Amino acid sequence: MGMYDELLPDEKILMPRQASPLNGDTYACNEFIKLRDKFNIKKILELGSCVFGSTKWFAQNFQEVITVEICEEFRNIGLKRTEGLTNITSILGDSINALPLMLNTCDDKTIIFIDSHWQTLPLFDELKLIKQSGLKPCIVVHDCLIPNEPKLGYDSYEGVDISYETMKPYIDDIYGADNYEYHYNTDAESTDVKRGIIYIYPKIKDTNSKKKTDVIVNHFSGRGSDVNVLEIGTNDSNSLNLISMGCNAYLIEPSPIMFAKTNKLYKDNDKVKCFPFAISTNNGIIDFKEIDGVSDNNETINSNPENVKYNIIKVIGMDLYTFTVTSNQNKFNFISIDCNVFDFDVLKQIDLNNVGCEMLLVKFNGN
Repeated sequence: MGMYDELLPDEKILMPRQASPLNGDTYACNEFIKLRDKFNIKKILELGSCVFGSTKWFAQNFQEVITVEICEEFRNIGLKRTEGLTNITSILGDSINALPLMLNTCDDKTIIFIDSHWQTLPLFDELKLIKQSGLKPCIVVHDCLIPNEPKLGYDSYEGVDISYETMKPYIDDIYGADNYEYHYNTDAESTDVKRGIIYIYPKIKDTNSKKKTDVIVNHFSGRGSDVNVLEIGTNDSNSLNLISMGCNAYLIEPSPIMFAKTNKLYKDNDKVKCFPFAISTNNGIIDFKEIDGVSDNNETINSNPENVKYNIIKVIGMDLYTFTVTSNQNKFNFISIDCNVFDFDVLKQIDLNNVGCEMLLVKFNGN
């Protein structure tokens, strides 16, 4: 299909593929669908309808669309293009004036698509209004500068680029500096009309992790030094919480990098003992896979295990019985195991009833 095949009679040519969603960028359409499904999006606010090429597609894929267009001629074309679609509310006017009323109809399950820049740049005022609404929606900005993607076009007004850098202070205000994520489109995943797009959205909080932490903390609350914690692999924040409650802790970490950090963290806490070896099936020197460059970060393991690189180093290995003799401690109320592929090898050495275990946490990465 040609760039202008879908134009209505007497429709002026404004830009390539103006009658198609996102100027015919099917990759961008897929990103909207991903956001819809991930965040349970029901509604789209569109700032800058133009001739409703995207508006029509939004209405076909979302429950409700509210769109604003400042040019009456463009809006009239768009209304003809979307005849028969009853889930579109079209506003003729300036996005800055219309946006507060539009936002009043929304909750966080909303995508705000910003494409209203045409000879002027209302973007930053629009972001201020989103901040004032208190909402934390998904925000998609068209014509954005994409780093290291020179083939993707972007807009600049009076020397001010549409870019993450220029938007960042406003985005930080909307979500909080550490409470959102974003990604760009790429030249490799774009069609013939190449325009930069940034997708911004709230971080999804790990509510299951919080519930797990609450259950553990509540169970041992008020017991202090009567509780013994055994942590094999020192990446578990639950042990940190229990240590802060005055519990005794025995922390085992074979990675030299992680052991140094853990030992430094607790060097002044006489209730915490750190041990620089691995729990193994036998005693002696063993090979240990230390993650290259990310020894204190499990995110890479969980999200992209095939990309993890390891260095093989030699460490001391010790079976659990020998550890209990060496540490002079064989009772543990809470046990946390995070040994990647060796979790079950360690678990098989523990008689949970005999050691007095009340709660067991095993982190399993699917290996």
